[in-house]
Amino acid sequence: LATENPYPELLDDKPHGRHESLISGTMYVHIIVAAIYKLLWLFLCLYGLPQVINRYRILHDEDYYKNSCVSYLQSKNYNATETPVLCNFLSWCGFPEGATTRQTPSCYLYGGWTRTVPDNPREAICGTSHVFPGFPTPTNATTDDCFWFKRWEGAGSTLYDEFQRKKLESYKPALSVLFNSFIMAQIGNAFVSRRIGLELNFFEGLMDSPIFMTIMVLITAMQAIIMETPVNYIFKVQGLDWKEWLACLAIGAGTIPYSIAIRLFMRLLRHCLGDKSILSVMRGSKVGKQEKQGSMGRGGGTRRNSSVDGRTISGGRTISGGRPASATNQRPPSPSNNKVVPLAQV
Repeated sequence: LATENPYPELLDDKPHGRHESLISGTMYVHIIVAAIYKLLWLFLCLYGLPQVINRYRILHDEDYYKNSCVSYLQSKNYNATETPVLCNFLSWCGFPEGATTRQTPSCYLYGGWTRTVPDNPREAICGTSHVFPGFPTPTNATTDDCFWFKRWEGAGSTLYDEFQRKKLESYKPALSVLFNSFIMAQIGNAFVSRRIGLELNFFEGLMDSPIFMTIMVLITAMQAIIMETPVNYIFKVQGLDWKEWLACLAIGAGTIPYSIAIRLFMRLLRHCLGDKSILSVMRGSKVGKQEKQGSMGRGGGTRRNSSVDGRTISGGRTISGGRPASATNQRPPSPSNNKVVPLAQV
């Protein structure tokens, strides 16, 4: 934006005092409303999409433990006899998931206690019988009083690491849309920011700014490369389909009508409050004070004009010839002063 030449409409602005802030009140409003627009879409992508569309659904720990525990542990060389028992501890007994079903028959530990199942996993597992309904006891259980607890610890650690990896992967679709939407909104905001006042002609003189256009094209091209090539692994995003690209482009283009609506509202607000009042509020300047001081003469009074040889002078200005205005009250030199005086007389 700094590479663009000033446009003539800037001359329509009122003078700015030297003590005014470099960022005016209007510019602060633009910054805030642009941030609100981006935050709105970022929150919708991160929290709204997973709730509405299954493709962006975030993996929950309890669902994963109940649905994927058996198959994953068996892939890690846990035998088919102990895997259902371990997964029951992990998913239905609250160690770590399923705490609400711990005191029900859904938890295998419940049948081995005459009272409630303890909250401590070591006490709950080691303090009950090793024989669980419907499952034979492993042959080495009799040689180790806490066989199930040791197996539970190992299985829990293995499953937790896999769950964290899967959970991060489940975030990737929503985060990819979020990242692309944010960049598109930034590009749209760059066009809007070509006018920092309340103007609506965002695209005027656009073709006269080749550096700006080149930068915008490069940013868009780099974003497409990041999203749709193997480098997306570095940014932890994935490629988008054409529907997602259209949605992201619509979010970026939406910055333009959004900014137009905000500027029209600010124009209406300025019209209702009056030009001086709204400038004082929005620009954060001392406009009223400066205008008041500018309407008064230096020293609080009006200046006195006088005429010398048909020329009008004011205040302390000098007249032609380099004499100060106050010199007009002095006696003009006599013609004799213009005579040449011989050197001998001097």
